[in-house]
Amino acid sequence: MKKNMQIHLLSDLHLELSQYQPAQAAYSADVVVLAGDIWKKDYGMHMARSMFPDQQIVMILGNHEHYGQEIHQNIAKIRAVATELGIHLLENDEVIIQGTRFLGCTLWTDFELFGRDLHKDCMLVAQQYLNDFRLIRNGEWDFNPADSVAIHKESLQWLKSKLNESFDGPTIVVTHHGPAWESVAPRYQNDLLSACFSSRLDHLMDGNKAELWCHGHTHDSFNYSINGTRVITNPRGYNQSGIEGNQENDRFNPSLIIEVRKNHVQIADLSDIKHAPPTPKKISAKQRDKAIWMINHLEPQPYGEFGVKYIDLGSLEPELQTHVKNILLSNNEILETPDHEAVLPMATFNIEWLIKEIINRSE
Repeated sequence: MKKNMQIHLLSDLHLELSQYQPAQAAYSADVVVLAGDIWKKDYGMHMARSMFPDQQIVMILGNHEHYGQEIHQNIAKIRAVATELGIHLLENDEVIIQGTRFLGCTLWTDFELFGRDLHKDCMLVAQQYLNDFRLIRNGEWDFNPADSVAIHKESLQWLKSKLNESFDGPTIVVTHHGPAWESVAPRYQNDLLSACFSSRLDHLMDGNKAELWCHGHTHDSFNYSINGTRVITNPRGYNQSGIEGNQENDRFNPSLIIEVRKNHVQIADLSDIKHAPPTPKKISAKQRDKAIWMINHLEPQPYGEFGVKYIDLGSLEPELQTHVKNILLSNNEILETPDHEAVLPMATFNIEWLIKEIINRSE
């Protein structure tokens, strides 16, 4: 019998608000699936690789990854980072891992959740109230509901085509936006804004073509089946307090493992899982002393107009760079350029803190 594919599903971590420490069970998974809204721009990519350094990662972009960015340029930039980090970024893309096919895209909505008669009303409400259509650019203009529909149609056509291709192993579809009415929480079922969160794609559901469909965007947990396809979400949601366990979704399962094989999906029994998080690699005392000496002799650079300064750690030796970068990422210490257009993953204001962490993580 073939081994089940085990995936760990997470979405909507919103690391711009609080840090996240993966549960022990997460490290037992064959593949970590991140269904969008991890962090803006490519920050989530860096954090994903820092949190899961040794695992296969499949990642989908949510709407928040594009905030403050031109959408097409942002996708291209994040693709490049994903390649560098060895992460499978799926935007109308597929990847086959250990005989399991993953099909992925953001899958913006078509605004037909409430039917054709209310289609235009849903688009109007979305344009008026949803941040996506103020904070994301499409070329020189703001991203708008019509753009969402256009991208939805493109992704839908691609997904239909892929699902109609024969494939011997199991198939997992991963999107950010939801594929069915059942992914709308009861408290939002009379709210036209829900058409920004999910579409009615029951016709794509077929257990012989896709065993599992994972998505995010909603901050509610769901687990249901349509036509033999299981649909599961596991979003953390907003955590304004920064205290783990105070997340918006009280049904979030940080230990969720889903087992998938052909025509079979089940939530794993975690009683025998004993995997521990990977132990951070330590550097030698000699490397530690060298790193501290170099950091203390780096010339601080001006940052912005208020006299603040930072140090650029890019001149460290490659092995030390990797060690220091992991320290910075583990503390969500990702510094933007003053114009907020780029990331300085090898820079910090917190020199004293960094030196203490280097000492703590040395032999």
